[in-house]
Amino acid sequence: MNVKDNKRQAAKTLFMQGFDQTEIAKILEVSLNTTTKWKQAEGWTEQRLQKELHDNTNADIVRELISYQLAVLKSKKDAELLLSAENRKLIERGDIDALQKLYTTIKRDEIKFEIFVSVAKRILAFVAEENIDLAKKVEPTFNRFINEARKSLA
Repeated sequence: MNVKDNKRQAAKTLFMQGFDQTEIAKILEVSLNTTTKWKQAEGWTEQRLQKELHDNTNADIVRELISYQLAVLKSKKDAELLLSAENRKLIERGDIDALQKLYTTIKRDEIKFEIFVSVAKRILAFVAEENIDLAKKVEPTFNRFINEARKSLA
C-alpha cells in the first residue's frame, strides 16, 4: 500500500469514528480538498450513517437483553429465597454462564475506558516531552475531556 492509499484509509477510519474533514486534513497533513474527494468517491457519509444505525440498533438490543436476563435471574433468586434453606437449589450452570457473559459485557466498557485513559495519558506525556509549558496548559482541558468520555460510557 502506497503512502496516498495509506492516508486515504486512515482518513476513512477517522471519518467513520466521527472526525470531520477539517480535523482529518490537519491530522494527516492533506488538503481539505483531498479529504472531500476521497469522501465523495467512496461514499463515506452513507457508510458512516449505516454504521451508526447498525451500532446503535445492536447496542439497544444488547442493553434490552441484559436487562431482561437480569430480571429473570433476579426473579429466580427471589423465588428461591422464599423457600426454606434446606429446599433451596443452587443456581443452574446455564444461569451462571449467563451471569458471566453479562459481567464480561459490562466489564468490556470499563476495559475500553482504561485503554482510552492510557492512550490519553501517553499523548499528554508526549506533549510534555516536546513542550512542558504546553502540557501544563492543556492538562486541565485534557482531564475534562477524559471525564466527559467517562460520562458517555456510563
